[in-house]
Amino acid sequence: MAFFRLTKALLAPLQAEQLLSVAERKEHCALPPIDDCTFFFDIKSLINISQFWVQPTPDFEIKLCSDVIFSTPWHRTCYVSALATIGEGKKQGVWTQYPNHNVSVWLPWRIAFVKGGNHSIAAGILGGEGVVTATEVIDLSTSRIFDLVECDGKEYKHKETGEILSKVGDYRRAAVFEIGRMILKYSAATSSRNG
Repeated sequence: MAFFRLTKALLAPLQAEQLLSVAERKEHCALPPIDDCTFFFDIKSLINISQFWVQPTPDFEIKLCSDVIFSTPWHRTCYVSALATIGEGKKQGVWTQYPNHNVSVWLPWRIAFVKGGNHSIAAGILGGEGVVTATEVIDLSTSRIFDLVECDGKEYKHKETGEILSKVGDYRRAAVFEIGRMILKYSAATSSRNG
């Protein structure tokens, strides 16, 4: 679907920043991991996200070569080792998911946030190989988030009260938030046509 490709294009620079900060900055000064709950604004202040946790199934896979996945390597030596040894034709062989890999996926966007295994997952992303099964799935398409919040590119506002929930810190993330609304509208329209 074009919405997912557009989401990928909008978030690719942010993904690259997270992947490169450990090499570009001074030792031990990599960017912090991206917090999924504040990716757009502080969603937990508005809804209880635990209500929208769904059981990840083995077939809920994120492709490291094409899906939006935020991995934040933080230790330069571990990062260099992972890049040098993980992948097809390298010492450790093709990329494989390990038990320490912890990935949270947020729907409807299919944005993945790495919470464990940052260095090896980054190696898979940069090597263009590997698939990781989500360990946590938050499905906000079943929430009222789009009924409650609108974003005009400058602010996230509560639709009913007009309260400003947060200023937009990154216009691309704000655009992706609104793309989530379009994904749901398109999915609903497609379902009604096919149903």
